[in-house]
This record gives sequence, structure tokens and C-alpha cells, in this order.
Amino acid sequence: MYLLLAFLLTFHKGMWVRALSIAFPESISGIMDIADKMGMTDLYIQVVISGSSYYKSDYLPRSQYLTKNAPSDYSPLDSIIKYAKKKNIRVHAWINTFLVWSLDSIPDSTRHLYHNHPEWFLKDVQGKSMHHYSADDWRDYGLEGIFIDPYNPEVREFLKNVVVEIIEKFPVDGIHFDFIRYPGVFWGIIDTFRCGLIAGYTNRDMRWLTLLRYPKLELFNRWVAYNIFLENKRRKDGIIDFLKEIRKVVKNRCRISCAVFPSPSRAGYQYAQNWWEWKGLIDYPIVMSYTTDVKLFKDFLNFALYNFSSAIMGIGFLWKGMELEANTEIEYVRQQKGKGICYFDYASLDTMADLNILLDSTRIIKETPASTIENQDTNGYFKEVPLKEWSEKGKEYIRYGEDFDFVRYLFSLSLNPEIDISRLGMSRQEFIDKISADVACFEYLNRIFKHIPERLLEPPYREIEYAFIRWEQDSTKIREYAKKVKRLDKRKRIYPEAMNPLAKAVFEAEKGEVKTVETRSGIYVFRVKEMKEGRRWVKKKQVPPEFFSIYLYCTLKKHFEEMYHQ
Repeated sequence: MYLLLAFLLTFHKGMWVRALSIAFPESISGIMDIADKMGMTDLYIQVVISGSSYYKSDYLPRSQYLTKNAPSDYSPLDSIIKYAKKKNIRVHAWINTFLVWSLDSIPDSTRHLYHNHPEWFLKDVQGKSMHHYSADDWRDYGLEGIFIDPYNPEVREFLKNVVVEIIEKFPVDGIHFDFIRYPGVFWGIIDTFRCGLIAGYTNRDMRWLTLLRYPKLELFNRWVAYNIFLENKRRKDGIIDFLKEIRKVVKNRCRISCAVFPSPSRAGYQYAQNWWEWKGLIDYPIVMSYTTDVKLFKDFLNFALYNFSSAIMGIGFLWKGMELEANTEIEYVRQQKGKGICYFDYASLDTMADLNILLDSTRIIKETPASTIENQDTNGYFKEVPLKEWSEKGKEYIRYGEDFDFVRYLFSLSLNPEIDISRLGMSRQEFIDKISADVACFEYLNRIFKHIPERLLEPPYREIEYAFIRWEQDSTKIREYAKKVKRLDKRKRIYPEAMNPLAKAVFEAEKGEVKTVETRSGIYVFRVKEMKEGRRWVKKKQVPPEFFSIYLYCTLKKHFEEMYHQ
């Protein structure tokens, strides 16, 4: 009871400590020096990363980095707990939850679940398992690595056992979950029809959505957004079920916290990370509100505290020279009677930050008056409306209140729904009426297209010649080199896939035109050699499985356009 009371009354001042920072025994003293100097109350120590452990585990292999660089008897978690307890600093075991691998090569240890449970990995909308991704694949998709499936009960049971092992072996004050989410909208979609609807390259920009953006979309893309919402209802339940199971085994033995995204549109829409719904399952979220824009930070803070009063605000030292912004953000947290902050991370504080400025709370940025909010141009909103016949037929499929579920979902994608509705130039009821018509339309479309036709439309494709240059040196030099590349000696066929980072540029290019595309793994220089338009209808059983979703997308898109524009 005393520890709980102390936690509630003390301003939380935490610090994330990544695994690499604790990989050597001599590094512990440096961590504790900064923690002591900065008056830290809590340390979040990364002990499960890339599906391996920084402690002796019966379930996880020892980190291969630790194995190669530290003494075999060295246990980082044991060591840091020993030092932290002497200074009355709480220690939380930080777990990378569903992200389980992020290196170029496959895991060394045969104990790793990569080798033992390939069936646990998420599949994308084209049916490909992340287990089969190369490092270039997940990098070019904009990911941190490869993920296992939160909806799989075996995955949740395995992770629950890891948590129980930690709290039984170590006197930790908390369990802290990071990457407690899906990697994005293209993963974990199990419905075949929705995979097809989402798979096409025109949906590449559907990776993100906000309340203000939704009314600007064409009707087809609003239909896509609605089906992502339906899948998110299932995806988020897998994460909630996991947290329910964790709460049962942890009980009150230690605190449960999660690192979460500050933007509700990013957290809820992209990642099914609806943390504002986790009350009673976790003790507090740590909101990764990493920004040097202090006004935006204030919006994040107000949203977090309104939805989760125990929220801790993350201050990310991702930019050099942001001490004054950090101090100002901390002052905002105190003014709003927030519970505390957490710095990301030890390595940044140690190498980038001026601790003397951070310790001087009087050195802040003075707030300037907020600008007046102006209504936006409303001409582009709901430009394409549902056909009246579709909405009328769709109403019979909607139970009372179901249409308002989607309204609430769209509201949840905004830091301030009322302000955003006013920006749309319409009343709240007008907006709700528009969404109700959309939902009825989409329910009708979902039913008439739900059964996969026996014949699918062949997708168009482009044959390209290309060269690929990796980011292996200074990026400026790589870009200059790419401009001079003449020899395009590789060939590839590109389909209109939303996940392919080349598809949009390739399908917008003219035949013979040389263009470049930058991805996270390197630069592609390409020329369209041949253009093939898909006009042939193919029997469903003859479609290559790896292209089934893109065939289905082209079929759905064609039928939709024929019906809408007839």
C-alpha cells in the first residue's frame, strides 16, 4: 500500500534504457549516474528484444548480441535491479511484444520462435507471411521488423509465460510493453474479400486516415476505410484479450504499462492500438509524444489526460538541441496536473542532451497566443456520394446504432473532433447523416461483393528495366550517383500492389521514361519497357495464389466503377 501511494503521489520521472545500453557490465554505472543526477523515479529496461532475452530465460534464447559481447554469467536485469534498489528507483521490464526480429540475417539460435513457430507470423493482404520477408522487404514497407500475430491464442499464451517468468524470477516494479500493436493496415487482415479490396496500389495512401481526411476521399476509398474499420474491430480485440490475460496473471504484483502512439489516428487506424480503451487492463500508458512542436505536444497531452488520467508523457530526444522544448513540455505536464514524464532514452541523454539545461526548469519557451481556427474549403468534402438505391437497400442490413459505431470511430481519429467538425463547415448532425448514408451504402456493397466470383480480372502490369543502389554510404552521394546511372540491367514485372513501393511511380510513368524511387533500403532507377493492360478474365482456380488479392482488387474495382457510373 505504501509503494502504491508513493507511486500515485510522486511526479513520475522515467527513462527508457535500450538493450544495447546494458549489454556490457561496465555500462550500468553510467546509467545509474544519469538516473541519479536527473532525479529519475523509474527505469524502463529493455530485456526482451527481437524475440530474445537479456536475462536467463526458459522460453527465449539469450540475445545473440549479448552472447557475442558479454560474459556468459552476466545478467543485465539482475545487475541493474541491484543498483536501482539502492537508490529507490523503480525498475520495469521492457518487452518488445509482437515485434520479434529486425536484423538482416535470420536468428542464430535454433530456440528462436522464428525457427520453431513460423505459423505464428502475421500475413499481409497478399497472403504472404512475414516469416518469408527479407530485410529489404520489411524495410521498404516502412517497418521496424517482422511481427507475430496478436490474434493468435498460442502467441498470447507464449508471451504470457514470458511475463510470468520475469515477475517470478526478478523483483521488478513493472512490466512495460512496447510494440503492442499491428505493424500497419496491410497486416493481420484475414477476410479474403477485404484483402482484395485493400490490396490495390490506389490504396497505398490509405495507410493513414484522420477525421478531416475521410470526407475528402472518393467513395471507393471511403468503402476501403470502412472495411479497415471492420477489421480493426477484430484486430484490436486480439490486443485487448492479451492484456486481459496479462492482468489476470500479474494481478497487483507489479504495474503494467504500455508505450503507445500519441496520435489517435495513427494508433487506432494504422495499428489497432486503441489504448484509450485499455482502462482497467493497464495501470498507465506512456504516450510517445516525441515532437519539438510544443503546441502539438500540448494537444497530445490534453488528449491523453482526457482519455487516461494516469498517462505518462514520453519526451523523445530524437533531435539535438531540444532541451528548451523538453523543459517546456514538462512544464505543460505539471500545469495540467499530469502524472509524469519519461525520457527516450538513456543513450540520447548521455550523448546528445545538455543535462544542465534540463535540470534548470526555468529555461522554457514562452507560450504564444493560439491562432484563430479558420474553416477549410468545404468544396472537396463528400464530393462523391452513395447512390440513393445503394443506401436505401443497405439500411435493412444495419442494426440500430451500428452506423453510429463508424461515426464514433471517425471521431476517435481526431485529437479534437468538435473543432474538426467545425472545420468541415457542417453541423455535427449533418456529418452524422453523411456517415449514416455511407455506412448503409458500404453494407450493401459488402453483401453483393462478398462472394468471390468464379472469374477474376487479370491485373495490368508493367515490365521495367532497373538498377538498384543501396544506402551504403552518404545519402547525398548515393542520390548524385543515381542521377548518372545509365545501365539498367535488371528486369522486373510490377503489378498494381498497394504494398509495393515502386507500383505507384511505375504505373504513373510513361513508356521509356526514366524515373527514380527512394525506399528505405535504397534507390531504384527504372524505365518502363512494356505496358500490359489487364483485360482477360481468368478462372479463379487458375490465379497464382501470390497474386490472388490483386486479381480480386481489379475485379472489385471494375465492378464498382461499372455500377456507380452506369
